[in-house]
Amino acid sequence: MFQNTDSSYFLFYIFYFKGYFLVKRGLKSFTLIELLIALSILSIITYMSASSFVSIRKATEWSEQNAEIRKNVYTLIDNLNNELSSVIYISSNRRTTFKSVRTNEAGVEINNLRFCFISPISFYELAKRDELVEVEYTVEQDEKSVNKYMVNKRIWYYARFPDKPEQRDPDASYTLITNVDFFRLKFYSRGKWYDSWDTDKIKDIPEMIELEFSLNGKEYREYFNVYISKF
Repeated sequence: MFQNTDSSYFLFYIFYFKGYFLVKRGLKSFTLIELLIALSILSIITYMSASSFVSIRKATEWSEQNAEIRKNVYTLIDNLNNELSSVIYISSNRRTTFKSVRTNEAGVEINNLRFCFISPISFYELAKRDELVEVEYTVEQDEKSVNKYMVNKRIWYYARFPDKPEQRDPDASYTLITNVDFFRLKFYSRGKWYDSWDTDKIKDIPEMIELEFSLNGKEYREYFNVYISKF
């Protein structure tokens, strides 16, 4: 139960000094009007204190939600930055690919993205473990929010499973961000920007990638350099 010590002290002093003056004047009790005034003051102070408490609680919840959003956005950008910096494409091997198609879902522009990279990223671990990884970022309807999308990530590890990724379930799958308004990519190569990319047609990988997305009405834009590993 919410208790307000400040208002209690306030009323204590009111009654204390009132009692003092009553004794000095030879009176025995408070009048009804004085009691009503004191109760009104107590109600006002309690209401204001309770309102402040609720406001502080809401502000704390809002701050925690924003911290979670910033964490998820950082994870998405950090993942893409690390993985795109290690992209690999072997034109003679169809198991390596780099594909992204711009689509329009109910007036919203979105891009899915699928590509291969070498893991791990750290140079010092290459001698310990060197495997080809295929990753896919998909933008799907957010079931919890109307007209919102979520970005999911799926991963396949070639070193452990030699068959093609499309013939089996991903080794890992999880959601990165939710409440997405739009999610689009652009690809830069030889002085031009493209909305889509497909190595089955272009036989090359882009030099740079631009990511634009909106989360809860706030827009983000990031650029990723692709350190080309083409064979």
